[in-house]
Amino acid sequence: MNSMMLVTLSGANNLNLLSAMGEMANQYSARLNDVQQTRTSTRITLHLLLEINVAEDASGNDYHRFFSGLTAAIKSYAEEQSCIVHIDSVLPSDVTRSAVAESRVLLLAHTLTVKDIGEVVATAESHGLRFETVQWLSGCAESANDEKEDVSRDSVSVVELLSSSTPDNISSVREALLALSDSLKVDIFIQSNTYDSRHRRLVCFDMDSTLIDAEVIDELAKEAGVGDQVSQITESAMRGDIAFDESFRQRMALLEGLDETVLASVAQRLELNDGVEKLLLNLNQRGYKTAILSGGFDYFGRFLQEKLGIDYVYANHLDIVDGKVTGKVKGSIVNGDRKAELLQELAEKEGLVLSQVVAVGDGANDLPMLGLAGMGVAFRAKPRVKAAAEFNVSYLGLDSILYLMGFTASDIVDL
Repeated sequence: MNSMMLVTLSGANNLNLLSAMGEMANQYSARLNDVQQTRTSTRITLHLLLEINVAEDASGNDYHRFFSGLTAAIKSYAEEQSCIVHIDSVLPSDVTRSAVAESRVLLLAHTLTVKDIGEVVATAESHGLRFETVQWLSGCAESANDEKEDVSRDSVSVVELLSSSTPDNISSVREALLALSDSLKVDIFIQSNTYDSRHRRLVCFDMDSTLIDAEVIDELAKEAGVGDQVSQITESAMRGDIAFDESFRQRMALLEGLDETVLASVAQRLELNDGVEKLLLNLNQRGYKTAILSGGFDYFGRFLQEKLGIDYVYANHLDIVDGKVTGKVKGSIVNGDRKAELLQELAEKEGLVLSQVVAVGDGANDLPMLGLAGMGVAFRAKPRVKAAAEFNVSYLGLDSILYLMGFTASDIVDL
């Protein structure tokens, strides 16, 4: 006779439940069919699926003797060790084995509440996902009063949900989770749990409003006394209301006559966005290749390259004659299409496939490279870009991308 026993044991986290269960299973000829174990700060929980397959007489006495004997042994152990135990008899035809996780949902915020997690689970499951595993990866627990306002900006709470299923329409799930993200003020990601999703090797960044908290051309315009005019054109371009090349020419023309000495002072006052230094520190230590692909200016890209240890920089080169900006750039404009071309070229140079590449940007001219890369991340982006991007970081720093790339809290080095 062949039947299954599903055992759930939960006790103090210093217990070796697997060792104890292994001895009992061996004594009663029960074969291991599936196992899951989780451990928290105070408890350990073990789920075992055991197969009992013994010869029996016509009345089934041998099988019942083995099943009853094993059940009694487990309950006796549970009583001795103050464990909670639950035992079910199941038929092989009713067994659903633990499956490899096909889909992964991440929640990231300065602090997460049970309500946040519950709403994400409900939304995802309404689109066909069922989560077998929910685990806390990092961060502080919610406060007793469920408030988020007083939590440190440096704290990050991360919860991972794993599902052995894939949604019928991942785009619709992503759209629903994006709306929920804006409502909860929590960054939510959904991705296929594949080898490539955990083994990216090249990360390409936009510069302005991504690595730095400014649009350099706007800062130069302030020095030239045309700040308001240029900022208005920049906003239109970032929203996608005006073609990047045309907006760039309009803005550059307004900079004609700017003294080149202001470049150094502007570079010195540029501020990095939250999490940039921590992100680059970890990428560099792990051997990732990094690049700036910018519609800004290479003078400032080189400045950041030296500061952050970035491998490649591609950006526009200001044309300067007799110490004055001419209002033009040398060579072709680095626009959205050119960024995508450069990303492709760098991937080939590094011997990588596109699924191993991450692209990060915030504006409409970043969409081509975000769409081409295996992982395209919109960072604090405009609505049009958020809607089009596969992944969005809106409420945390740029270093939160590390979790999306498969890092755990123990992997991440602090500054």
